[in-house]
Amino acid sequence: MFVIPFGQIVSKNHDLPGHAIDLSNIVLLGFDFPFLLGVPIMIIFACLINLLTIFLYKKRMLQIKVCKLNLLVLLGVIFVLFFYDNQGVLDAMNMKESMISYKFGAFLPIIATILTFLASRSIKKDNDLIRSVDRIR
Repeated sequence: MFVIPFGQIVSKNHDLPGHAIDLSNIVLLGFDFPFLLGVPIMIIFACLINLLTIFLYKKRMLQIKVCKLNLLVLLGVIFVLFFYDNQGVLDAMNMKESMISYKFGAFLPIIATILTFLASRSIKKDNDLIRSVDRIR
């Protein structure tokens, strides 16, 4: 998401050129897009949580809990990107005749949420399988 643009500010009257929005623009020009300042921090936090999850393979129950924490962070990112009052913020920035057009990068957190959910479910299945084998012994 730091490289792929996730949106574009488009003027409704088509007189003004559109401005692409990606996370590097938000970090560098954070005051222009104040409603998205928390997104880069949450994305970095989600990446660190994913990295931690990979190395917790011996502690599966903790790994499941960390996956659930990551799901909450990713749902927060999705909320800020799609459901936050973006039009109200654009109006406050004197861009009343503008709207945000979402691109492919905006859907990456949704894909990450689905994959994290599937990983959590698979970890739980592995844990259940190991417990059933321990009962047989």
